[in-house]
Amino acid sequence: MDPENLINNRILSIIDDFFNTVNVRDPVMPSYYIVQNIATEYLILNPNISNPDSSFVKSLNEYNGLMVPPEEINGTFIVLINQDRLIQNIHKNNMTWVGTIIHETTHVQDFVQYAKIINAKKYTEITQNNKHNMFSLWTEIHARSTGYYFTRKYSLGKNNANCEEMLPYIINQELPAQWNYLQEQYDNAVTGYHQAYFVAQYIGRLYTLQKLYPETLNDQWIKKHFGINEWMTNWFLFYKKYPVLENAAQHFDEMKNILQQNFYGL
Repeated sequence: MDPENLINNRILSIIDDFFNTVNVRDPVMPSYYIVQNIATEYLILNPNISNPDSSFVKSLNEYNGLMVPPEEINGTFIVLINQDRLIQNIHKNNMTWVGTIIHETTHVQDFVQYAKIINAKKYTEITQNNKHNMFSLWTEIHARSTGYYFTRKYSLGKNNANCEEMLPYIINQELPAQWNYLQEQYDNAVTGYHQAYFVAQYIGRLYTLQKLYPETLNDQWIKKHFGINEWMTNWFLFYKKYPVLENAAQHFDEMKNILQQNFYGL
């Protein structure tokens, strides 16, 4: 079997594990494309995009992966996977690529479910309308949380994903490094939405870590960790209260109020 088929079969095995582990109802299987240039492929899939030279499009080749929804409800979702990053991670036995696959596939499931919740006739009603920003940020937390869990699962093994020996490293090295990365991305973000997007990714990671280490990384620890950023604590607790989309969607106004404590125009 050639290497590409081996990778594709591995991806399908991981997705099957994902569907079974999180008990996805009516799972939707996207098409996975391993590509050399995500930006080029994105433009091919979206030929009518208004600004093909935007900073967003130019940044796509820095992504590990990207979920591209179809316009029509009965269309096929595409997950673009950065070929160079994938090969590098596989050669280094770095399971970040597993997290990428799960992250983007989680977005697919959320988009399908949210379209049903709002009775969308096309997926473009979600992607081309800022009134659904709360969903976009919620699904980013969800996707990061789920993808990060599977990265740990495939790195350490199912029974070792929450091994106590990892806690000092998580608290003293991993989270400080991720916090510094968040601050850098936050400061460089152009809009409040993009700043919130990077915070959402961080919250997704923390949510999974709290589930793995509930006694040590409890809510008091979370509050202390975020310090004066009370809105971040409140956002974390909101997601913890509503980790299921059909429940969260009924309370997106509450989530928006939390974010507007820091982002006035969001």
